[in-house]
Amino acid sequence: MMITLQLNGSAYQVEDGSTVSDLVASLSLTGKAIAVAINREVLSDSDWPQRRLLATDSIDIVRAIGGG
Repeated sequence: MMITLQLNGSAYQVEDGSTVSDLVASLSLTGKAIAVAINREVLSDSDWPQRRLLATDSIDIVRAIGGG
């Protein structure tokens, strides 16, 4: 079964029971310098494997960009 959540402001479907790690992998972002916020709260990457995604979640993923 699929659920629909908000990802960077757009509707996005994932399998029910998916975790943040699953989402990151599906977006080919594993190992990349990114930050994930769920419902405006930044989530530590150590919590990604345990945090299950919900249809009520609003997720923002941003890539870190170096500069100076």
